[in-house]
Amino acid sequence: MEAEPEIAAVAKVARAMTLRRHHSMSDLTLESVPEVAEIIEDEVQDEAESEAIAELRKLLEERKTLAEVLERERKALKQENARSEMKARELERKLIVTEINEIKERSKRFRVEQSLMEKIHEKLGEIGILTEKIEKLEKALRNCEERARCMEWVAIGLRERVREAERAIGVAGLDGRRGSRCGGEEEELELPPWPVVVKGLGLAGAISAAVAAMIYFWFGRHKSRR
Repeated sequence: MEAEPEIAAVAKVARAMTLRRHHSMSDLTLESVPEVAEIIEDEVQDEAESEAIAELRKLLEERKTLAEVLERERKALKQENARSEMKARELERKLIVTEINEIKERSKRFRVEQSLMEKIHEKLGEIGILTEKIEKLEKALRNCEERARCMEWVAIGLRERVREAERAIGVAGLDGRRGSRCGGEEEELELPPWPVVVKGLGLAGAISAAVAAMIYFWFGRHKSRR
């Protein structure tokens, strides 16, 4: 529809040029004057239309150029938008990977802390058991020390009693024999050796064993002096 005026204008120009070629000024007749006048008028109109068409064509070219520029910008923006979307997806993927790694790291730290806490509780339990054992051993040691002191005092007391008894009844000699006087005659008594005395004694007889050891040692020393 928009090309029809241009086609009509081109047809008029072509017809006017044809009439100019066939009708010179000398060939003009009364019959041809109106037609020539109409052709001239059409030519004037055609020139105006041609100028308008030229302006329109110029405007069309400008708009076409502008459309091409806008199309190029649209394509550039589209490409930039595609690159931006790609970068956004890449950043989103990296963010997801980072979050997953952080979750794994937190889970790993939690498991390590849990394991350490279990080991700490286990060691604390072992420390408690060892502390109880140490307290029991210290208590047993104190009891042993008290028993040793008691044995020492008992040995001292028995030693004094032996000395008193020795002074009272006398000692004939030791080498596995102890003498006593009865009716003017000396009687020898066989004493059991020291290992036999100690043999079979347990913790309950520790004091008695220590006393026996002291007596055995004292008798041996007394014999060597004699």
